[in-house]
Amino acid sequence: SIARLAGLQSQPLLNGVTVKVVKYQSLKQRYVVTFPSGERGRATFKPENLLPLNSIVPARVEVSIGASIDLTEDLPRVD
Repeated sequence: SIARLAGLQSQPLLNGVTVKVVKYQSLKQRYVVTFPSGERGRATFKPENLLPLNSIVPARVEVSIGASIDLTEDLPRVD
């Protein structure tokens, strides 16, 4: 599955970069991704930092009552 990085604070230059989702690490609750352009090796990211490529909404949205809505169902969980 292909996704776009978003909402990264520690590495903001990676926001908007397209990645390939390789697998999901359930113990760490992170997705393992590769960078198709080859500029980096594998990396792991939280589900809320990955948007499906055709998505224009954030992976996690805070609503006015303080609850959050998870919009990452399109991302596969591969163990």
